[in-house]
Amino acid sequence: MKDVITGVTLMLVISLGVAYMFINASAQKFNKGIEIEMVQETNTKSLFKNKKSGSL
Repeated sequence: MKDVITGVTLMLVISLGVAYMFINASAQKFNKGIEIEMVQETNTKSLFKNKKSGSL
């Protein structure tokens, strides 16, 4: 019975560790996507500002 409890506990710890690693990796990937989107938005706004001031 002691072996069963040890095995279940070990499997639980391993599965939680793997889940944590995947969640962490996904979060980093998501953050990079948001940063890229924000930079593109800023560049687009500055391009529009330059065009308006140049046409006047």
